[in-house]
Amino acid sequence: MVAPVIATVTVAGDPASLQGYRLRVRELLVSEGVDDYRELHTIDKLDWRFKFKGGVPFPAFVDSSIAFPELQVHVEWIRSGEGQRGVAIIQNGSVTQQGVTADDTDGRDQACYDLQVKADGRLRLALAARGWRKDELIGYALSADQHAWFHLCRNGAGVTLTTSDGMEAEWAERWIVAGGHAQYAELGDREPIDTRLHQELERLSTALSTEWIWFAASPPEETIVERQRYEQSGLTVHEANVRSVKLRKVMQPRDDGGFALVAERADVIEAREMLLRCWAQGN
Repeated sequence: MVAPVIATVTVAGDPASLQGYRLRVRELLVSEGVDDYRELHTIDKLDWRFKFKGGVPFPAFVDSSIAFPELQVHVEWIRSGEGQRGVAIIQNGSVTQQGVTADDTDGRDQACYDLQVKADGRLRLALAARGWRKDELIGYALSADQHAWFHLCRNGAGVTLTTSDGMEAEWAERWIVAGGHAQYAELGDREPIDTRLHQELERLSTALSTEWIWFAASPPEETIVERQRYEQSGLTVHEANVRSVKLRKVMQPRDDGGFALVAERADVIEAREMLLRCWAQGN
């Protein structure tokens, strides 16, 4: 069962602009059938509070921001029971920043997303990643037809990428990249994933799948809207697909006709390129 989300959306600025933005958001929330929220606005600050299952209703806030480009919309959410917090900033029709953090106090790193989608809708690669120990990155990677947990470790002049076989709680494959060359090894004796690390990997995979992905194998009543939107947009349905609203409202168009959400962190970008080169060949 998907854990409920508690979200706060706030906007500060000129009272006239805030009033116009508030009315536009309300119209879109009504049209989308979103009604489980409270409004705690003041003259110089808008404040919405949500509690629901599924993702934050970004489209209403993103679309409304186009007419008020001077306003910066701050979104904060927590997924109850899963130890996750998320933040996003919306301005002028785009989500300019987005990330997920562990809801704890032991110093664990911030997590973030990076997604690449081809022009026909095929998911080239989606990943949710976060730092672990020094010079290490962990995460969940998903393409149109495969998925895995991964561990990236930089040592000396090389980088080691280790992945699981699907959702098995053990490491199955390893690539060592140094001097521009990648050496592959299938692990004959698979290595169990540490329990605490496994729990963190599961959180990352749940966050990515819940917020961003719909699966063709899900019950028809859960995917009918997504299938219709993909067909209307001329996109092909694959085993794993990015939610249509994320394609249109959150990800940025690419010159090749595809879509991308590019991480701002160098270590996550390095992980994406390593996964594309070694694990997701052909995507």
